[in-house]
Amino acid sequence: MEALPIFLHALVPAYMAVLISIVFVIIIGEILPQAYCTGPAQLSIATSMAPLIRILMFLMSLITIPIAKSLDWLLGTNHSNRYKKEDLKTMIELHEVKESGTQGLDAQEIQMIIQTIDLRDSLASSIMIPIDQVFMVNSAQRLTPNLVKVLHQKGYSKVPIFDKQSPEKIVGVLKTKSLVNAPPDHRVIIETFNTQPPLLLPSNITVLDLLLLFQNTKSTVALLTDRVYSPPEGAEPLWTIDPKLNQNALIGLIALKDIFELLIQKDL
Repeated sequence: MEALPIFLHALVPAYMAVLISIVFVIIIGEILPQAYCTGPAQLSIATSMAPLIRILMFLMSLITIPIAKSLDWLLGTNHSNRYKKEDLKTMIELHEVKESGTQGLDAQEIQMIIQTIDLRDSLASSIMIPIDQVFMVNSAQRLTPNLVKVLHQKGYSKVPIFDKQSPEKIVGVLKTKSLVNAPPDHRVIIETFNTQPPLLLPSNITVLDLLLLFQNTKSTVALLTDRVYSPPEGAEPLWTIDPKLNQNALIGLIALKDIFELLIQKDL
């Protein structure tokens, strides 16, 4: 195709050779086929053209295979078909549609997909609630009407319970719904209620690992410590920390709701 102007110059004037070449090579040979083959019928076109492509590949293999082997020998092989994360995110963004009812993804769907791709690279500590802002209850606290009112106003489904002798030690996580049928009574203390063992984790756990841990442990709340854990290579990482053996300071709290807010980029 590149030699077309040279041959046409022998038949027509130079300007006509250039004009004809542009029409045939650029418009008819590139623009129109690409516009047609990337339309709504691209899959059916690809299916119908597949046999012809296989025939052409077979006929040209006598030339292409030796060239490919020679280039691999000279330059090395790089046959990976995997895309980098940044490339994937760019490809996803190309599928954004502005009008409803058309095929593609809207801005919110694209945002959720991109945030999901980045879960393994995001640390849970980046979206946690700092420990000094976490609402907690003393295990020796009595179930007063004022406490029930505060718990109702906060709206938390689970509240950490700290040891009466050591505020930095979490002894359990209380489900606030367990207080629904419990009438306020000054003689009842919080530690008499059934609490879940606290889920203590190192600060460098990723959001994806935390999400999988929530799924496996059926938990929705975790407490992060200042410990940094290095998972052994080739082995299953053990992220959880035994509350009885924990010697690390608490740095924050993270809930399943925080992960959802990260995905949709909105406050729930």
